[in-house]
Amino acid sequence: MKYFRLTALFMFSAIIAASPASAADSSDASRRPTLYVQPQAVVSGTQVKLGDISIIKQTQKGQEQLIEGLKRVVLAESPAPRATATLLGTNILQTIEDAGFSKTQIGYSIPRTVNVTREGRIVTKTQVLSTLKEQLRSQGKGEMRVQDMRWPHDYIVPSGDLKIAVEQLGKPAAGRLPIRVALTVDKEVSARFLTHATVDHWGDVPVIGRNLDRGMLIAPDDIKVVRVNLSSQPAGVVEEFEDLIGRRVTSRIQAGEPVRANQIDIPPTVERGRVVTVIYRTHGIEATATGKALSDGLKGETIVVQNLKSKRIIRATVVSPEEVEVQTR
Repeated sequence: MKYFRLTALFMFSAIIAASPASAADSSDASRRPTLYVQPQAVVSGTQVKLGDISIIKQTQKGQEQLIEGLKRVVLAESPAPRATATLLGTNILQTIEDAGFSKTQIGYSIPRTVNVTREGRIVTKTQVLSTLKEQLRSQGKGEMRVQDMRWPHDYIVPSGDLKIAVEQLGKPAAGRLPIRVALTVDKEVSARFLTHATVDHWGDVPVIGRNLDRGMLIAPDDIKVVRVNLSSQPAGVVEEFEDLIGRRVTSRIQAGEPVRANQIDIPPTVERGRVVTVIYRTHGIEATATGKALSDGLKGETIVVQNLKSKRIIRATVVSPEEVEVQTR
């Protein structure tokens, strides 16, 4: 690689011999600190500093403050982790002068271009899964077993002290646990995204101990509790003992089966005509809109909703009396 040397370090002997003044200038040049900028460098921080990409040598005592000042000169913002940026030698020299350092203070060698690469690391699906599993164990949620998770791609973050934080967004539904993941490096958030884990969720649910026909009332003696994998149960299974007592059966219930909410007379969670918040989740992005329910629905059921702004008709899952969710893969 060709280098340009805008320096008075090296002078032709003819000039040195021309006069006593020239000899003195040459002597001064040899005592200047020398700056050698490398053609390729690797940085770890958010800024590219002169000290990161160069070797600065002291030639005599008393130059320490000058050298430390040169090292701290900020040349540019660092590229993204594991990416490379090219700095022009002319720009580097100009930045040094703009920082208050004269070219006559130093001898220097600067290449035409400098390629700067920023250190980085890859965060994988395995790492995040391990964090989620450990979190569930530490919280005593042994009834929930993580099998897999939706993972669009690996994430590249800066090098440093990495922390992976996983936040559960509600309870599992149909075997899917919604979560928010934050990747923090040196206390700075590098990435944040929404996804879901596939889980086996074991829990106690009430079942009917005998066959019940339409129109019959459910008494406490009709109910017993069994442990099941909730992830394998159909949507709308009634999970609370109290929600069954005194309810009228609307369709035949077989003995030993969990009861679905649409098999008994339960007021809908969302009634037709109710204004609700529509939550859109797709590829880790969450957005909300206002909608109007066009049909009744229980929690976990799919209903028809109209987006009040766009007027589009959509299908959404009932989350609560105030919220429905639309999730695309």
